[in-house]
Amino acid sequence: MNKSTCLANFSLLARTDNNKIKDKSPSSYRPEMPADNTILEKILSTHFCPTNMFADDYDSFLVSRADLLIKKAKELSQVS
Repeated sequence: MNKSTCLANFSLLARTDNNKIKDKSPSSYRPEMPADNTILEKILSTHFCPTNMFADDYDSFLVSRADLLIKKAKELSQVS
């Protein structure tokens, strides 16, 4: 399985934003994001991204994000 095409790795971004961050590690584009943690957490939560995503641990990121996506899918489908 190619991890880069895993559903948990996809996020809807504007093309310009995606072009700015593609092929970069999260820690390298973190400085381009808001310094205010409250704002940053809101942005991450709307994309179902774990707050530890800037640790550059891709496998951990995929697991954490998949868990967040599954939780939301269950909530929306009213499955417990």
